[in-house]
Amino acid sequence: MKRIGLIGTAVLSLALGVAAPVYAQQEEQKATPAQQEQKNAQQQDRNAKQEQKNAQQQQHPQQAQRSDVNVGARIPDDRFRANFGREHTFRVNQADYNRDRRFQYGGYWFGFVDQWPGNWLYTQDVFVVEINGVYYLCNPMYPGVNLALSFTL
Repeated sequence: MKRIGLIGTAVLSLALGVAAPVYAQQEEQKATPAQQEQKNAQQQDRNAKQEQKNAQQQQHPQQAQRSDVNVGARIPDDRFRANFGREHTFRVNQADYNRDRRFQYGGYWFGFVDQWPGNWLYTQDVFVVEINGVYYLCNPMYPGVNLALSFTL
């Protein structure tokens, strides 16, 4: 009789020992879709905020004046119209950026104030614009993303 009681207790213990992890796993599987929905909602929120930020940058591309560029020194208007702006595209050599962090175009030397954007290619056309007294390098493939420049008269 003792043996039957002992064996019964052992079987019951084994059954409960196996059932507890299975139950926990089932509960975890139930919680996972809810957690995944929460993660998806958070990711959508982050994406929406990034899209809003990108839209604002396209509407107002870096219009604040910067203290780390030559504000005030200007290319004369007639020379600017003749050599710069959206209709005057050129390419920047990667060696100029990596070696000297400057390039020459239209009779002026320009220095890179900002980092070269990771999605711009050196084989793509660029152009120089002036916004609020600051010169920027622009890529027509990425409107609203402007690289601040310094320049020497």
